[in-house]
Amino acid sequence: MNSSLLNFIYPKLTVARGGSYQEFKIGYIEPAPIVTPDADSQDKLAALTNEILHLEDSPERVEAIENEIDSIVFHVYGLSAPERKLVLDWLNERREALGAKTPRGGAS
Repeated sequence: MNSSLLNFIYPKLTVARGGSYQEFKIGYIEPAPIVTPDADSQDKLAALTNEILHLEDSPERVEAIENEIDSIVFHVYGLSAPERKLVLDWLNERREALGAKTPRGGAS
């Protein structure tokens, strides 16, 4: 649920409040396409999530794990390379607009 792909989809389903804040109500989120990953992908996602939760002050490793998660999610949803690029380009533009320091990118 907290992947670049779903972060790309949420603003199209939710109502913007106060600039960059999206109002998340169940009625807005219900139409989001949720795909259940196969067991192998679920295991990988769980392991990566567990790893990221236990990292201490390692922004580079966090970004690498987030990119791995995105790659798995893109695969599960069957996104093509151009679709993946569209999502990552949007994410980088949004991060830049919000003042984030580093662009995301690894998954292709």
